[in-house]
Amino acid sequence: MVTLTNPTSLPCPWVTCQIELPDGLFFTGATDGQASYTLALGPREVVKLRLPITGASRGRHHLQSLSVRVSDGFTTFRHTVNVSLFLTVTVHPRRMSQRTADVRLDRLGTIASTRKLAPTSLDWVDLRPYARGDSIRDVAWMVTARRGELTVLERALSLNYDVVLVASVHVSDVQWEGRASLAEAVYEETYALMEHFAKRGVQFQLYTDAVWINERRKASADSVFKAVGVWTPRVQQQMGHVLGSLSSSPALSLTTVLERVVRQVASPARIIVVTGYLDAGAQSQLQKMRRLGYAVETLWVEPQGTDSATREVSPS
Repeated sequence: MVTLTNPTSLPCPWVTCQIELPDGLFFTGATDGQASYTLALGPREVVKLRLPITGASRGRHHLQSLSVRVSDGFTTFRHTVNVSLFLTVTVHPRRMSQRTADVRLDRLGTIASTRKLAPTSLDWVDLRPYARGDSIRDVAWMVTARRGELTVLERALSLNYDVVLVASVHVSDVQWEGRASLAEAVYEETYALMEHFAKRGVQFQLYTDAVWINERRKASADSVFKAVGVWTPRVQQQMGHVLGSLSSSPALSLTTVLERVVRQVASPARIIVVTGYLDAGAQSQLQKMRRLGYAVETLWVEPQGTDSATREVSPS
């Protein structure tokens, strides 16, 4: 959104705002990456101009400058002001339809099921005060009413499975074609999984071997996202923002990421690896994790062509 102010007592009948977008972004109704908006300002009038930017390419895009041209509408006089923006726009991955997501999740079987996380009267082994991050479904309402404070059911360890999602963009050393489209497919599948668990109140973590482009670091074997608490539109915004900040190139080996998962996440836990390629080292590490008690499943994806479907964008 751009705010234009006319500080004078004279009308400004001809104001043109022009902004040039980088590749992958475009204005609604324009396909050349440029758009102009013309309006008139009255004396001491303040106008907020909303620029409808949509994205066709997932990732982070940088806006450099905005050009504002002022004319009196009667003469050839033109006054142009260039404003530096330094604005970053993050385009989220494409969201699958609910039907498509359900069909693809069926390939994971029971590992994607949330039924184990639904408590019954026989699941709990102890009672404890409510702590931030506890699911609302674990609240013992009758005990809470009797004690006058929120009390939750402490359940058996077998029912408290952690969920870890690992998004891998590695490809074969001899087959490099389709790297970008493979990464897009990985992020779309990961986005669907994150929404699936988040909407059901399941706590999960996201690890990746891709380059994470943000202000703090370029790559890390630690989790880049952790879902805690109930699902909200803000959580969905954060999920898409994180996936939009990941590149199509790997920064670490998948084996290194899986080793970090073993050190940071105690067994038992559910591990879902979204990838299109596994080397010998990663396969060996997955077998080792299964022997340690982790429930491991691989969700295979294939490279796919990208289209111009509208994506969600998020300025940062």
